Amino acid sequence: MTQSPASLQELVDNEMRRVYGHDSIAALVLVHDTATLEAAAAQYFKLQEQFEDVLDWYQYRLPADDPDEESGQPQQRQQQESKSKKRPQLKRKMVLVVGPRYGSWGTERYGVTPTQVDALEFYPAVLQEKLRELMLLQQDALHGLSRPAAVVTFRRQLVATLAAASLHSYDESAWNITPAPAPQEIIWDNIGLRSWEIAVRQLALWGVFWVLVLFYAPIVAAIQAPVNMDNLKKIPVLSELIQLPFVASILQGFLPSLVLLTFLAVLPYLLEALITRGGQYSKTAADAQLILMYFLFQLFAVFIFSFISGTALSQLQALIDDPKRVISLLGVSAPQQASFFSTYILLLGLSRTPLQLLRLPQLAMYLFRLQLANSPRQRRRLWANQQQMLGWVLPLHTLVLLLGLVFCVASPLIAVFTLLYFVSATVCQRYQWLYVYRHPYEGAGTLWKQVFTQVLVAVYFFVAVMGCLLGIKRFEAALLLLPLAIGVLVFHVLAGRALERPLTLAPSREAAAMDAYTQRLIESASHVVNGETAHAEGGSKEAGELKTEVGRVAGEAVGLPDQTADRPHQITQEELQRLYLSPAMKLSEDSLRPLLDEAADINRRLRTAGY
Repeated sequence: MTQSPASLQELVDNEMRRVYGHDSIAALVLVHDTATLEAAAAQYFKLQEQFEDVLDWYQYRLPADDPDEESGQPQQRQQQESKSKKRPQLKRKMVLVVGPRYGSWGTERYGVTPTQVDALEFYPAVLQEKLRELMLLQQDALHGLSRPAAVVTFRRQLVATLAAASLHSYDESAWNITPAPAPQEIIWDNIGLRSWEIAVRQLALWGVFWVLVLFYAPIVAAIQAPVNMDNLKKIPVLSELIQLPFVASILQGFLPSLVLLTFLAVLPYLLEALITRGGQYSKTAADAQLILMYFLFQLFAVFIFSFISGTALSQLQALIDDPKRVISLLGVSAPQQASFFSTYILLLGLSRTPLQLLRLPQLAMYLFRLQLANSPRQRRRLWANQQQMLGWVLPLHTLVLLLGLVFCVASPLIAVFTLLYFVSATVCQRYQWLYVYRHPYEGAGTLWKQVFTQVLVAVYFFVAVMGCLLGIKRFEAALLLLPLAIGVLVFHVLAGRALERPLTLAPSREAAAMDAYTQRLIESASHVVNGETAHAEGGSKEAGELKTEVGRVAGEAVGLPDQTADRPHQITQEELQRLYLSPAMKLSEDSLRPLLDEAADINRRLRTAGY
């Protein structure tokens, strides 16, 4: 699309008004290409954070202003001079500045050699220069070619619901309307990508994913080796150690599960980094894909490949002699693998999940960073805005459910371990979500389909493995499992049809009710404000309550921040348009002014104190 921003905005505005009504559009924001701007803004935010730390360092050490200091009385001046002599000398913070790092401005001002500069002089100057550059980049982004995407805010919830749930055009490559995520959920680098770009990125992502599965497969096979003690006894170094009961118990019991957990602990972070570059434009969509990929990885690499490799290692000679016995050998080795996965689930339930309450890695990192923190604001920043994605924990729960169902046929004790795991996980996760982590998004039920499908996959494997084991044991009533399998399949289809649409689409009936309720509140508030109530004092109080309620409803409808939600009659089109601008596009001189004023005040106090 080669239109200028003005013509593109006019094109989208005319299309929306033609289809959904001329008075239905409240605001329209084009998605601009801000790649260069975002990189410059990241440097600006880093410098601003360092500047805040310097200001806090001074605020923490400087004496408070004395209101009687400037009264001019000789006795008070003598007391002040006495305090200044007793106070330890405070050295001004200096910053090592390399001019070329800050472009031509830095080279011209500080030269090419490293120079020690007063922090209260350097940071205001460099931040003002960076802000000036950001303003120019903002104008370039606004007047440059926009990305083929826009965010439309409708005046009525019903119109927005119908637009998001309907097919706007037969050619989805030309017009494709989807519900807009909340502003804090948007992945700005991916929004506005064309459909073919997203398809290419997703293809590359899934290719890397399956390569990763194949890479982890040999590791899982190596982890399964300690289960077969006969193989380890052939190693000269370990042959004598294995004779010790304690060493043999560790090697055969907890060590394989512990190594497997260590490898899997790194996996969500790796997958999340790949998915972020895979074209998903919101955190909700990225988390849903993380749940899918993490579960598939564990299903193939941990369950299927681990089960097959464990059988191959223990029954390798039997498979070579008679390859046709592979099914029966899998059934015979199921109880052996059940012991490994029982230990795996027990280790998860008794160690990993409870240790999350202690958060030992986070505590160690916090104590280390705390020694480097020089101000209260810097210390508060260490714990601020802690988040945890559902993709890090949900696939692990569904995998434990799958393992418990599959192997409870061969080893009923694993059902007790599975119950213990879910009890400890419930207590831990409830505490974490209530008191520790802040959820980064609200999915509105969109992740239900992922979890429901994974639970049903566990049931499918349970029925299949139970049928194979009963068939191998030549149980006469094994065919009775066929109605169970059909019943699970029918339940899956019926439940999916009944619940998928209500949990993925917003109902028009509730949207219309919300519009009617909001309109009634606005009309009631208008009557009260115009003095149409019987009692003036009661009317004034009621007006304030109604205005606040209207603001809350309107703010929740469009995701406005709290400071604008309590004054709905003052919500302007400019505020709605700024709502869906990237953080780099919202930077202005007003955001830097309080810091500059604080720096000027600290300079004044330093001079007054004689520093």
